[in-house]
Amino acid sequence: MVVEFLAIGRVGKILAEFDTDAIRDKHDQFQLANAREWQPIAYELRKLLLSHDLDAQDKRIVEDMLESLELYGIRSQELRWDVLPKLYAKQPLSLSVMDAWPS
Repeated sequence: MVVEFLAIGRVGKILAEFDTDAIRDKHDQFQLANAREWQPIAYELRKLLLSHDLDAQDKRIVEDMLESLELYGIRSQELRWDVLPKLYAKQPLSLSVMDAWPS
């Protein structure tokens, strides 16, 4: 049996401090430790949602994952000017709040 360790999100420098040699000395099955931040994972999930023919259940699961990440401030879209019209279509922009601003 091969044992691998994957830390996902908010891992910072933890993996650099992770002593894989000491773990290998104690556990022969251990082979690999790796870490990924959430942001690249969110981008890949977004690409998956847009580029693959997912069935309804898989599509909903990926959408739920992306919405969950957004609750923690992790965006699945890179904010660029060329995607502004798409974002606007999803969430219309309004300056009506300015009407309530004290003059």
